[in-house]
Amino acid sequence: MIFRQFASLPRQSVTTYVGRILPKLRHCIESQGRRIQGVANPPRPLRSESYPDGLQGLSEREEERVREANMSYEAMVELLLILIGFGIAVSVENPLNSLFWMTSFMVRLFNRYPGHFTILQHCMHGGTRDKKSKFWSHNPRKPDENFLASLGLLCDQSHQHESWKPRWTDGKLFFPTVAEAAYPHVLCQRMASLCLDEAKARGVSSCETLQEQLSLDFGTGKRNLFAAQSRGNKLKQILGEYGGTVQAFRIPQAVGERPFRKVP
Repeated sequence: MIFRQFASLPRQSVTTYVGRILPKLRHCIESQGRRIQGVANPPRPLRSESYPDGLQGLSEREEERVREANMSYEAMVELLLILIGFGIAVSVENPLNSLFWMTSFMVRLFNRYPGHFTILQHCMHGGTRDKKSKFWSHNPRKPDENFLASLGLLCDQSHQHESWKPRWTDGKLFFPTVAEAAYPHVLCQRMASLCLDEAKARGVSSCETLQEQLSLDFGTGKRNLFAAQSRGNKLKQILGEYGGTVQAFRIPQAVGERPFRKVP
């Protein structure tokens, strides 16, 4: 019941290159103009705070890149408005310092649905770096309630962070933010839990048996039931794989000991 939208500015934009690729060195690049080892000719900005929809005087190729990105943002906003009209909770995520939040398309969305903003750092959700992400969300069912509020955790300085410094790997310059594009596992679990809570609040529950699943959409099981047995998890099993199951938990007695041993 929740639709999520991820958006990013073109690769050769100040937001992606500075705000995401080199978030810790933004002040050095923009204010002090220092060169970064391994980056001989960094791409020039295509946007600015004064012109978030695109700078003037861009080359034909640069204008095309900005135009294509803006078209995707406009389409995203149109889709969000449709989903909100259906009563579906939505959210949008981008880096905290991204110029994406200042584009005319997002301003148009905020003017119509102010929603709620949530800022979090990934290190508080299982991440190894203090990356900051910003979420905008709106729940038509409870517009005054920020359903992502529980995720708004900032670093409590109780742990160490991995470095943002670019490093050479196999002859190539590696930027840590490439790996940071993926959400930490803990953050994914917490977001999934919020989605489940919203689904339950709307009276939606998962199917426990194949009969329940087919009663909702018999078409999904035609091929699997009458042609080939499904090997995936799309359909519930016709018969249980085992006559019964037993859940057990055992704490390893020593570091490195396997929690379970093979039973003969």
